[in-house]
Amino acid sequence: MYNGSYIPLTDCIDRRLYRIKSRNLTVGVYRADVHGFVGIRTKFGSRYLFTEYHWDTGEPFGTVKPIEEVSESIPDEMRTGEDLGTVCSVCGIPAKFDHEAMKRGEKGWQHADDSPRCDSMNGRMINNDALFVWLDERMPK
Repeated sequence: MYNGSYIPLTDCIDRRLYRIKSRNLTVGVYRADVHGFVGIRTKFGSRYLFTEYHWDTGEPFGTVKPIEEVSESIPDEMRTGEDLGTVCSVCGIPAKFDHEAMKRGEKGWQHADDSPRCDSMNGRMINNDALFVWLDERMPK
């Protein structure tokens, strides 16, 4: 039974799994770099990685109260982000969106290494499937 108390931000451990009270998540991996918890959100039948931020970060984004530290951290080789970056939809080279190019009337998606852009190039996000599976195995049933 949740009694309103929670683990303060200063006591949260990076890359550790927590049972949490939040708007959309029940468990999440703490990311010290953003003061947030990555977990699996369900919305309109879709399930995806989503970050909510520790209550102590304040309004309007602080929505998570960590209730219990689960004595498990994610594997060292696993990344904690919702995604693994963006690549060119044509060739798979890492990609970036160039807002200044758009202002000049050019195409916004470019290769991150500044090599010539592919025809009809768009950015394609790479899902962090490893983290999703790891979290899904630890979700309350």
